[in-house]
Amino acid sequence: MINHIVLFKLKEDVKEEQLKECLDAIKNLKGKISGIVEISGGFDNSPEHKNNGFTWGFVVKFEDEKSRDNYVPHTEHQKVVEKYVLPIIEEGLIFDYKI
Repeated sequence: MINHIVLFKLKEDVKEEQLKECLDAIKNLKGKISGIVEISGGFDNSPEHKNNGFTWGFVVKFEDEKSRDNYVPHTEHQKVVEKYVLPIIEEGLIFDYKI
């Protein structure tokens, strides 16, 4: 399995409704792209306060590397990035690891 961790520095004017729509769209990819096991996300709530400005993010768990590699360029994923992600972020950070 692969954990695909995505963290965002949000634009200052992002509304809660935009974040809800974005996370819903990301979660809906599970039914559209094969190999996705689980998707979760939300705001940072670590007591360590070491997020370096990355305050919101999500994790997609994939069956394997092939599933993750299929997801990245997939048309449905790219639609979500264009419509929901890019309008709300200043910067993104992506970190994947094998479980």
